[in-house]
Amino acid sequence: MRDVSMAIRICVAPGVCSLTPEQNAGTVCVWCPAALLPGEGIDLGGSGPWLPHACPACYHAQTAALATYYDWIEHHQQCEPCRSVPCEQSLALRHAAMRAREEAGRPPPLCASCLEVIGPGEGCIPLVWDGNGRPVLSILHTGPCAYPRRGFSIHVPPPAGGEW
Repeated sequence: MRDVSMAIRICVAPGVCSLTPEQNAGTVCVWCPAALLPGEGIDLGGSGPWLPHACPACYHAQTAALATYYDWIEHHQQCEPCRSVPCEQSLALRHAAMRAREEAGRPPPLCASCLEVIGPGEGCIPLVWDGNGRPVLSILHTGPCAYPRRGFSIHVPPPAGGEW
């Protein structure tokens, strides 16, 4: 499995404002109510008042979810056939990413455009975009969304020649 320890802190670990004082102090897991004795939890790399730690079970579930998402997006970005129709490998990677996400206790994924839940049989693609200086890991429906969000658009750069 790829190393996603830095990405866990940046993209997945809850921020200081959404944690309890005990979670910010690193004495309770940031993802579950497990109490952590000193030296027992996995340090997520915070500083100052934010010293998040995770229990081993939650940490491994979250890293598996993030690693499978990265595998999926890396494949999607490099696979020429996936630009029009997902290939078998992409579908398998999507299934693995969604299963790992569920096992990590994350809520069902929402489409970044319409904010509707992406169901098991719906076509979707992974998307990483810049959200105020930090990457936002998201998913989009592959077909037109029923209710696209106003003001949300995805910039797709033109091909090398500059024209479509």
